[in-house]
Amino acid sequence: MGQRNVILARVLGFDGWSVIESFFENAAGARVRPVGGYDLLRDTRLVLRVRSRWLPRCSGCGEACRELHEYGKARRWRDKAWADHPVVIEYAPRRLKCETCVAHTVEMVAWADPQQRQSRRLQHQIAMECAAAPLSHVAERHFMSWSAARRAEAHAITRWERTRTPIELRQVGVDEKFLGRRNKLAEKFVTIVSNLETGEPLWIGPGRSKETLKGWLTTLSTADKQRIDLFSMDMHAPFALAVEETEGLEHVVIVHDPFHIMKRVGEAIDEVRRAIFFRSGPEMRGIGRGKRWLLLRAWERNSEVQKGQLRMLLA
Repeated sequence: MGQRNVILARVLGFDGWSVIESFFENAAGARVRPVGGYDLLRDTRLVLRVRSRWLPRCSGCGEACRELHEYGKARRWRDKAWADHPVVIEYAPRRLKCETCVAHTVEMVAWADPQQRQSRRLQHQIAMECAAAPLSHVAERHFMSWSAARRAEAHAITRWERTRTPIELRQVGVDEKFLGRRNKLAEKFVTIVSNLETGEPLWIGPGRSKETLKGWLTTLSTADKQRIDLFSMDMHAPFALAVEETEGLEHVVIVHDPFHIMKRVGEAIDEVRRAIFFRSGPEMRGIGRGKRWLLLRAWERNSEVQKGQLRMLLA
């Protein structure tokens, strides 16, 4: 292995693997040779052919296997871009006779999970970018389809869920989301359950009925219910009924978000205004018009005329 391949193996960063060949390839799959003074096209990819220097391991159980079943065909995995060029890792994984699994399994590779065609670090990067940009932009940036980018993101999130420290659920947020007028599904709303402490969505279900939320509440164990302190939701009655009727949640507190509280306050002010001013004598009619937001403004911001109108209203 030459010095150039040694450097590439170090940049690749996987112990026990060495680069035996590297070359550039265009979108059609033909090899291209860099020419001094000219930049390669953006879609030109760097192909790294690697080989294993250590004893192969079973992709099912992770045990080292000394007995070989057959040599496999060359496969390719997408890796993170180098110098803005896509990188492809090429290797022919062997089929092994695993004594632990008692089966013929494919050899484990250091850069990707079984049955995946992107490296773990590329999937992680795609998941991070999808959190801050539309999926279509991320897919275009990495020269892949929308579905491939979505699958890569899902695998990265699943792997993260398996490895991270479990978070105890203590404060739950419940809200519904309108799917839009062009939605052709039977349900026009979805119910979203989230962890208020971390801001993570935990569950999404079709509809916004009591049975919809109960579908998630039934998945909670007795210990999970005991750890929950409160539910935050709007004033949609079916959500509160679902919590109140669920066994084991009698101790939780239900709180409402400020937006809907202020909305109800505004409605109450309108009702009082109509009851007092529009049902009173002619001399009082018209004074209450447009006073809904006037009552909610700071006293110092009102003019002397507005303050006089407020004194008359509150009298």
